[in-house]
Amino acid sequence: MSNELFNAGLAFRQAIQSRQIPPHQFGALLQDICTDQPGLKPALLDLSARQVFREIMLHQPTTQKALAKDRLLSEIRPLYRDEIVSQLTAFIDGALDLNTIDHVASGSQTINERSLHKPRQQGVAGLTSGSFYADNPSRLLLLSVLSFGIYTFLWSYRHWRHYKRVAATSQSLPALRKNDASILPFWSASFGGFYIIGASRRIRLRLNELGFDSDEPRPWLVFILFSLVPSLINLLQASESVSTNIVLLAVSISIIIVAYMQPARLQELANKVLQQESGVRPQFRTLNAWDWLFVISGGIFSVLYIIGMLVPPSWLES
Repeated sequence: MSNELFNAGLAFRQAIQSRQIPPHQFGALLQDICTDQPGLKPALLDLSARQVFREIMLHQPTTQKALAKDRLLSEIRPLYRDEIVSQLTAFIDGALDLNTIDHVASGSQTINERSLHKPRQQGVAGLTSGSFYADNPSRLLLLSVLSFGIYTFLWSYRHWRHYKRVAATSQSLPALRKNDASILPFWSASFGGFYIIGASRRIRLRLNELGFDSDEPRPWLVFILFSLVPSLINLLQASESVSTNIVLLAVSISIIIVAYMQPARLQELANKVLQQESGVRPQFRTLNAWDWLFVISGGIFSVLYIIGMLVPPSWLES
């Protein structure tokens, strides 16, 4: 199996170089090359969409391939079973033309040895470790406040998209997640104020399984603080007194911070689960163009809101 995937990786690399295939067509190319790997195909498609993998294939100098490969594997290890990680490693070695089949074997052995010395952590039967989306909670809170909450749409989208991807690579799923493969992340994000209840319940269930009962979130309290409390801002209207407006603005910012501390707290708990499952701290991705788009768009709205709260209405009418 490792040799077959190594050769598939070589074919993938040669096709990219000979036909000058752009990154957005990597997935379609994999569909053609890996027709005999239906069980691994979802993981391969996920791999082809990752920015780190695309950078390795297109821009990474030869001397840095091994380091880049380690970085890529650190991203995918929390997401997939050891067997799948081993198979992906063989494919990556072929795609990078590292000519190290022995290294593939030794890498598989390392993974298997780690599995023997450390029992695999599973949320429930059939659901592999890495069942939650990993992100930096402090950064999430900061970007959510700066964007006036608009950034939480992107966080919610990625959170539920991760559930969908996990469902696609798990052989069996618990009752709570049996429909995850049909999740539509866009709609989950659009109604994130309600879906945060489900996200809280999933994290609470896993924390209970791991014995962290004291840290469990309260889904309905999270819903109230995240979805309902921000509406109180609509009751605050600018007055003719600048000093009063400063106080009102401070109250508004306090409400916003309390609201967006909720997804940040959920993310902190999800990271705690991930660390318990894998034995290492989860790796956080760097910000990309989508992150900056949401932050800048929300930041513009935040600036306009601050101006509207500080300036007396009569000043704007004159």
